[in-house]
Amino acid sequence: MTIPANAREFRLASRPDGTPKPENFDLAEVPVPTPGDGQVLVRNQYLSVDPYMRGRMRDVKSYAPPYAVGEALYGGAVGEVVASGS
Repeated sequence: MTIPANAREFRLASRPDGTPKPENFDLAEVPVPTPGDGQVLVRNQYLSVDPYMRGRMRDVKSYAPPYAVGEALYGGAVGEVVASGS
């Protein structure tokens, strides 16, 4: 499998006021790193979009830290190992 030079990630562009809207998110292209010793590179196939993620878009104290504005959204995923340094 060929490893692409770049990948895409959705980032929180601004904190939603009410229901999240497309303008609250940015799609960014980022370089794909080569895995180092003991690391693997995973191509995500599925990302679980869960209700708790909505709460993390707010900057309030909670059981899970809030997403930072400008940060890629993350959560549980299922993927395929495409390169390994392990």
